[in-house]
Amino acid sequence: LAAVLTSNENKVLLIDGDLRRGHLHEYLGIPRDNGLSEFISGKIPIGEALHQTAVPGLTLIPTGAIPPNPAELLLHTRFNNCLSVLTPRFDHIIIDLPRKLDEITGAGIEQADHLLLVVQLTVPAVDNASRLIEILAAEGIDKSRIELVVNRYRKNMQTCTVEMVEEQLGRKAAALIPSDYSSVHKAIDAGVLLNRKNVVRAAIHDLAEKLVGVGHAETD
Repeated sequence: LAAVLTSNENKVLLIDGDLRRGHLHEYLGIPRDNGLSEFISGKIPIGEALHQTAVPGLTLIPTGAIPPNPAELLLHTRFNNCLSVLTPRFDHIIIDLPRKLDEITGAGIEQADHLLLVVQLTVPAVDNASRLIEILAAEGIDKSRIELVVNRYRKNMQTCTVEMVEEQLGRKAAALIPSDYSSVHKAIDAGVLLNRKNVVRAAIHDLAEKLVGVGHAETD
């Protein structure tokens, strides 16, 4: 999604906010060090946490070194401040957040225009998504900001249907991302984007169009 949003010469920032298990740097061939954890702990300025990727227009803030106690680190207000500083510098900012609701997740949610809730069509995944929506509603998050994205979609191959999930979660799916494990992992291993004609890339482009109207000028 971040790569697609770089179309039309947009500047996009991707932040790996999962300080326990994040590994976006591996996909983009960027070192983990000098990232979010070092910035939040005050070891480096924000400029040193910004890493240019091979995708034109795409910048990554990796997790940084995994801290021994991420919960304590995430209490720091520097993350909230960095979002305020970086927002004017980029056309779009995407934060990959962990499933656990912690301080960094809260800060990201507060400032986000869209919250993409990514689920697979399994009963446990849908139940977890339902609980998360209830928690967000209890925290005063407007449900209209939450967009449902079904990942690894395979027609007639799931334990529950899209219609069942939409009914339980009370919203239409904004996107159905097809399952194409082979092509996705080949692209990751090669460090390249998916082919423009790939069904996964096409579905992600359609999602970007719905969210921000990227148009049809996407480039490889």
